[in-house]
Formats: sequence, C-alpha cells, structure tokens
Amino acid sequence: MRKRTRGLDERFIEVCRLLNEHGVDYVVGGGVATTLHGHVRATKDIDVIVPRRLENTRRLLGALENLPLKLARELDPETMNDQIITVIGDDPRVDVLKVMGKLGFADAARDARETTVNGVVIRYLSLRALKKAKDTDRLTDAADLQALDALGKRTAPCAGPAE
Repeated sequence: MRKRTRGLDERFIEVCRLLNEHGVDYVVGGGVATTLHGHVRATKDIDVIVPRRLENTRRLLGALENLPLKLARELDPETMNDQIITVIGDDPRVDVLKVMGKLGFADAARDARETTVNGVVIRYLSLRALKKAKDTDRLTDAADLQALDALGKRTAPCAGPAE
C-alpha cells in the first residue's frame, strides 16, 4: 500500500526520486519540509539545499533534466555551482540553494531527517534546522515558525520532544 502524506504534491516526490537516483547530496527545506513536520500548507516549489561541489551540481542537473520542461539542460553546472540560489522554473519549480536563511548545507545535513513516501526516501530539514532556515523577515516564514512552534507544544506531552 502506498503511503500518503497529506499536502505533499506527487511532483515533489518525483523530484526527490530523481535526485536519489542520480546520487545527489541534498536536503529538502521550505514548505515541503514544513509539511513533513506536520504543518500542511500550500507551496509552489520544492526547495533543495545542496553543497557547493561541482560534481554534485552536475548530478543535480542530470536528475532535473528529466522533469517535463527539461529546463535544467539550459544551465551551466560551473556557473550554477557558484550561485547562492538557482530557480529552475520547471514543473514543479525547483529552487536550488547553497544557503537557506541562516542555514548552510553542512548545518542542514548534520541532523537531517528521512521519511519514505511512495517508496521514495525524502531527506529533509530537522525541526531545529527548519526553524533556523525560517528565521527571516518573510511573512510566510514567520507564519510557518508560529505553526511549527504550536505543533511542538501540542505533540510534546504525548510523543516526547519534537526533536
């Protein structure tokens, strides 16, 4: 039986499947990570935090070439490797980040969590890292932080600390 994760778009699962198949080192953040922690909210993209390593960037682009619009084919791995953020406006949109808020890849990867959805392993930010990444001036991030804090308070007495 396939595991359903409420609010998680099948296209985002497909991105993770492609990244895994190509051996990409990544951690999912943003709205998808927020949903995986239990606060379901709409998101238009999948944010992936990656290390600044050229070989990893090449594998990432190879993976994302398989998305419907094939826009990753237009990107140069060396140029992309030097950028802090690259938005690949495919279906779905993939935001590739070296830094998310105050969070770099090493910190993101240190205590990343994993879950399996529809047979696909998804590596995503721990609650600690997600809160650090969302410590920004954006209204959406402030709302997510409030919801994540409330989730932790609601689940802690029954299930132990959220992390």
